[in-house]
Amino acid sequence: MPSKNSANERLQREIDDVSAAVGALCELLAAAQQGQISADALHTLLQPLSRRLDLAAGTLADCAAVG
Repeated sequence: MPSKNSANERLQREIDDVSAAVGALCELLAAAQQGQISADALHTLLQPLSRRLDLAAGTLADCAAVG
């Protein structure tokens, strides 16, 4: 089982990565404000973020188990 510090650091990295990705997505959407964005394109952009959030949730569960 990973140490609490290791799990906390991994969780912080995952949160930082998702935060940066959401920021980049927001910038992209703002730049495309006057254009149309298809649902498929949004799905393609959001799917990796969903996976990253799932990983962060797993890390958080690991932290709770260690704590």
